[in-house]
Amino acid sequence: MAHRFIQPQMGWPDAGFSIMIDGGSAGTGIGDLSGGVRQYLARPDYRPTGVAYIGKSRPRVLILGSGSGREVLEALHFGALSITAVEINPIINDIVTRQMRAHWGGLFEQPEVNLVTEEGRNFLQRSKEKYDVIISIQTMTAAAVTSGALALSESYMFTREAFDVYLDHLTPDGVILMTRPGTQIVKLFATIRDVFAERGLGNPATHLVAFDGPLAPYGHQLFNEGFLFKKSPWTNDELQMLRARLGIGHPERWFGQSPTLYYWPPANSERVTSPLDFHAASRINGDFDLSSLLREVLSVSNLSAFYANYRWDFRPATDDRPFFNQNIRWGALRVGDFHWLFMAGALGNVIGLPVAEVMLIVMLVQCGIIAFAAILLPLGGFVRPGLQISRLWTLLIYFAGLGLGFIMIEIVLIQRFLLFLGEPVYTFAVVLAGLLGFTGIGSWLIGRFRESARSLLAWIIPAIILVLLLGAVGSPWVFTMALGLPLQLRIIIVLAMLAPLGILLGMPFPTGLRIVAAEAPTFVPWAWGVNGFFTVLGSVAASILGMAFGFSIVLAISGGCYLVALLPVMMTWTSAPSFATKKVLQERRASELGQ
Repeated sequence: MAHRFIQPQMGWPDAGFSIMIDGGSAGTGIGDLSGGVRQYLARPDYRPTGVAYIGKSRPRVLILGSGSGREVLEALHFGALSITAVEINPIINDIVTRQMRAHWGGLFEQPEVNLVTEEGRNFLQRSKEKYDVIISIQTMTAAAVTSGALALSESYMFTREAFDVYLDHLTPDGVILMTRPGTQIVKLFATIRDVFAERGLGNPATHLVAFDGPLAPYGHQLFNEGFLFKKSPWTNDELQMLRARLGIGHPERWFGQSPTLYYWPPANSERVTSPLDFHAASRINGDFDLSSLLREVLSVSNLSAFYANYRWDFRPATDDRPFFNQNIRWGALRVGDFHWLFMAGALGNVIGLPVAEVMLIVMLVQCGIIAFAAILLPLGGFVRPGLQISRLWTLLIYFAGLGLGFIMIEIVLIQRFLLFLGEPVYTFAVVLAGLLGFTGIGSWLIGRFRESARSLLAWIIPAIILVLLLGAVGSPWVFTMALGLPLQLRIIIVLAMLAPLGILLGMPFPTGLRIVAAEAPTFVPWAWGVNGFFTVLGSVAASILGMAFGFSIVLAISGGCYLVALLPVMMTWTSAPSFATKKVLQERRASELGQ
């Protein structure tokens, strides 16, 4: 979409282009470069602040989420030696390099620029390069932010493990620049503090800056809230240059808008030793003073107590719990949150509200009601005799446990392999198709065995738990060793890892049906219905548990579901068909007498 209007106060100093995303709710913009990139860079009115390039000469730059290329253009302006632009969306890359190539003036054909279509974290973990500057600007969409759905998305680019990767790929004076909302900058500070503690590097107070100010033109807005991390401590000269480039104290440069410094490193001789009183010093109009909160997260001695002290979820995200955008702790939800959320239309926006958390709880209730109405209620009306069996709860628990356990394992596997494969489309296709295919093979194989159904369950479910444990322990090692392989080989590795688990997961359900068919045939429709009902509930429950506790806990719970399903069935192991109803026994005897 071409923009022929000029709105410098909005960050659009001249006509340009914007690639619209999510139905126009988000976009990535650039000036009209059709006259040539070098000519555009020579214009006096092109003035990116370049806060990440302070003190850098001929830097090597990595841009995560390059979009239309405004950060690429900025890197060229500041004399980058090499620019690696990583963009996950192939449609955007096709537009800028092929469909509308002329309008981009050869931006991505410059000798310094290498455009890569891939997920940023996945690319960086496989890269052997060191970078002077790593940039991630507005890697989120307005649709996700304003709807609150962003909290449901996994952000592996902002986990504690991701920052370990960033530090390993930074040169000694390397800089990371990211833009996130204010509360998430607190989480970034907490993440850096955790990483420094794990590496024995002390307090990162002199390595960090947080601000609200201008960046490169053609962004989503003129000002962004930014996070700057430098691998070595900031020097006084660098900090003064940073103030100058942001225009601190000079709102006339930015159409009356005043840049703000939320966090400024103490002098190199200072040390952060005591926490600030957040409640006394940082409450402003019912909200918080970000500056005080950022200093508190760096100075407080007990981070666990700090996290528990606020409704906001300031805990660092991890690869096991990658929900970086989660706003509110689950334990801090209130009844009033539901009221405020349903009043969001009158309020005008939902930013800062626990939308995802409330939505998941409402969805769990809705799924329960709909699944009951669509599955259990018809069964109760048409096949009620299926409930007139002895030891009913044994079979109910068995098929409910299988439904919960299977769907939780499926969701965790998708998350685990997402980081390894990189592309979400490939991950969903490979994991879902592979898992369902292998479970089908397992269901077919179990039909070839003639042993007692219960004797089969005695080894099938323990085997599932063992394979889950081996996968949880061994998969990180496999991922580390194989991450540098081509995508096709990584897909083969994923399928090889799925095969034993998928085959085993396909066995318990048909084995249970064999027991039911022999001992309580009227319960067969209920076996399918109960399994389906708890599969529906489990899909939402897995998301809630994953956000609250992490996917390792979800995987442990899924194994527990299989174990709980097994125990009642094994406890009722008898030679007689103890589940048969009196009616069924009478029918069988009458049939035998008739013959």
